[in-house]
Amino acid sequence: MAGAASNIVVGLDIGTSGVAVAVIDAGSGAKHKLLGVGFSPAAGIDRGIVIRAEDAVASIKGAITEAELSAGVQISHVYAGVDMPGMIAGRAGAVLKLDHRRGVTHREICQAHRDLCAAILPEGYTAVQLAGVRYYINGEPVARPRGARGRELKVQACVLAAPGGQVSELQRCLCEAGLKVKQTVAGPLAVAEAVLTGAERELGVVCVDIGAGLTRVAYINHGQLEEMEIFPVGSGHITSDLAVGLHTTLQAAEKIKIQYGLRHIDGHVGVPALSSPGEHNIPGSVVAEIIKLRIEEILDFIKRYIDKLQLTDSLPGGIVITGGGSRLTGLPEMAGAVLGMPVRVGAGRVQAENIPEEEAYRYVSAIGLGLRGSVQEPPARRVRRKTEGGILGRLKTWL
Repeated sequence: MAGAASNIVVGLDIGTSGVAVAVIDAGSGAKHKLLGVGFSPAAGIDRGIVIRAEDAVASIKGAITEAELSAGVQISHVYAGVDMPGMIAGRAGAVLKLDHRRGVTHREICQAHRDLCAAILPEGYTAVQLAGVRYYINGEPVARPRGARGRELKVQACVLAAPGGQVSELQRCLCEAGLKVKQTVAGPLAVAEAVLTGAERELGVVCVDIGAGLTRVAYINHGQLEEMEIFPVGSGHITSDLAVGLHTTLQAAEKIKIQYGLRHIDGHVGVPALSSPGEHNIPGSVVAEIIKLRIEEILDFIKRYIDKLQLTDSLPGGIVITGGGSRLTGLPEMAGAVLGMPVRVGAGRVQAENIPEEEAYRYVSAIGLGLRGSVQEPPARRVRRKTEGGILGRLKTWL
């Protein structure tokens, strides 16, 4: 079963426009292979929040079924993305006194994590994940605290959290869809995993994901998440603005958005009428202005976010933009001019074969979730450690 006893890792992203699934073969080395993907239009879900559980479960099942057929595997375990308005990120630390006569136990590490979360989480919030976790024994940094001896364990991390009730409802829907969640991952980190290079992570970069209903920004430096914020406006709002302003359907508005982007539009644009057959002509300047106004709003949010970081040095990695909104013609150029720094459009590090280029953006977050899962400890090894004890068991594990 995928993600349970093999190198197969599954990422599941629940977005505004749909549920996306990516099945990745992590292999035995650094090379990853995308085995298959699945997508189902979102129903009962609004910007990552479950509003009708029955419809949401059906959407999840639809995407899983398509991914199983595409990859030729059975899916039971997933790394699930959590991406919704109200998410927060904050740094915290916790100190736990130890019995120096024995090594640090798994239970003590978990207790330190709980203390860390309790120190920062507002009431009603639950931790989605800990990022950039650092451990210290007696003030000295250690990579793996379990088994180490000392009088004091200190933990520092960035806590990513979301409203608890909404996270619980999302997990319940995944359970009803027959899935077990190995780990929840904040959406901005999943996207960063999929599109950023190692150099960008180390030098300092702002990763921007312009989705249908949300725009997410994450500042990553020295390989760790420093700050994260989610803005409740995305490229889907451009489509809605066009539909209302041009008196046309959402389908026609989406086509117009993709066709023209941020280009200057000469003459008139033929727009399908909403309530009568045929088309009516709209000045191209009106179409361009509607798109530009909403993009300016999103870029203003990104600029305010970067200003709030109060960076004393330049941002060598610049800004990497991804998501459905990144497909707009002229966006990198406009973003670079407004933000005053280099901007590039991020493509997934693991490319999706046999998928139309215009649909590849759907799977970026799901692929990022799978890539994060692939760096976790192999499940088969965890099973062996639990079932084989004593000297003979340790010898077998070592061999």
